[in-house]
Amino acid sequence: LVDVKNGQYGILFRSKLIVPYEYDTIIAQQDNRGFITQQGDKYGIRTVFIHYGENTAEMRQSSRQDQYFFEEKEGIRIKSKGINLYVRDIPCEYDKITFTDGKYWVSKGDVKGVFSSAGGTIIQCNYDDIQFTDGKYLVSKGDVKGVFSSAGGTIIQCNYDDIRFVDGKYWVSKGDL
Repeated sequence: LVDVKNGQYGILFRSKLIVPYEYDTIIAQQDNRGFITQQGDKYGIRTVFIHYGENTAEMRQSSRQDQYFFEEKEGIRIKSKGINLYVRDIPCEYDKITFTDGKYWVSKGDVKGVFSSAGGTIIQCNYDDIQFTDGKYLVSKGDVKGVFSSAGGTIIQCNYDDIRFVDGKYWVSKGDL
């Protein structure tokens, strides 16, 4: 639940504050599990993961992620299971963020990047241009180009003047070669 207090927005889950009241705007995205946040003229991302199960359920912790546990009650007894909630924070440092086809497309100045719907980095915000074609990211930085997989793995390093995909193969050129 996106909530407002003293003109600042935060996020509540079962009446507990999980994202502090520090944003000028929070816009819910897909299934209310992803949110574009705004502070001043900068944008960020907050994502929420829900795992139902044991209190000991583990998820890779990071400095950008908070964890909450909500116990499920049954009558006067507390079950051993509950809801593990993980909130990931990508700070408000981007000039623009759009949510398209399940991905966050970000820009900061003249450079661009891509985050997954869960808030994980797919393509770092280092490229002048990014195009998603045939399940691959075609990137350029200055005069050089590269190719990344849909998960962000390097297929061709961003070192080439030209890249072409012909008959199921990549053809690259650099300099006069």
